[in-house]
Amino acid sequence: MRTVVVLAILVFATLLPAGTARSASVDHIDAAGKWLQAIVAAARSGDVQGIEAAVVQYVQAVRNAVDEIHARQGSPPGLRVAAERVQEATQRHLKVLQELLQRVPEGARPAIQKAMEAASRGYEVATAALGKGVHQGKPSGPRGKQPGPGPKGKTPGEKHGKGRR
Repeated sequence: MRTVVVLAILVFATLLPAGTARSASVDHIDAAGKWLQAIVAAARSGDVQGIEAAVVQYVQAVRNAVDEIHARQGSPPGLRVAAERVQEATQRHLKVLQELLQRVPEGARPAIQKAMEAASRGYEVATAALGKGVHQGKPSGPRGKQPGPGPKGKTPGEKHGKGRR
């Protein structure tokens, strides 16, 4: 069964859109959604290795979407579209991941938490780009700016029980 899940994950990787006419940020967030589906499928079968493998790809897809938002800073219409798409998708992803966190085997929880951190980061960057009151702190290294509190003073991760570090 685990072999089937790992094979399904590899199939997802080959089917992801490589170069379409759609916005790159939409492609990245679509890829993240497909990897989220792979995470869910692996979780249903109890395949910890499959979950971990899909999470690595999910995190990369979200990072790519965040990088796309940063790249569009000089293009307000493109920035708005990219940021809205990332914000909406990562908010949905966080709900799914929070539900999974309670159901996956103990060994898979750190991977799910990594995926939640990536989704929270994507949400925060998108919200900041849309100018919805997120504090835009000092740069924190290669990924960009430090996240601040989101709507009503809490980040999506905090709303889902993750808390701040």
